[in-house]
Amino acid sequence: MGEPQTEEEQQAVLKYEDWLRQNDGWLASNIQSLEQQVAKYRRTKKALNAKQRVVCCAQAYWMAAVNNTDDNNNNTIIYSRQCCGSMVH
Repeated sequence: MGEPQTEEEQQAVLKYEDWLRQNDGWLASNIQSLEQQVAKYRRTKKALNAKQRVVCCAQAYWMAAVNNTDDNNNNTIIYSRQCCGSMVH
């Protein structure tokens, strides 16, 4: 297209460049905010997964203890660990 020829074209170019700078700042601000939200959700998900593994292991431990009252505790603990290992993603 080339250089603007008239004063009116130059003003339009300056106005457009100003608009680009404003939108660039707005977009950068939104990107930063969204990245912070995603990081927060990932931390929350990680914490919930850890709690879920604990609950699974506890349930497996107690279910094995109830079902295997005659067995020794080592078998129960091994069963519990196997359950926890399958829950890790």
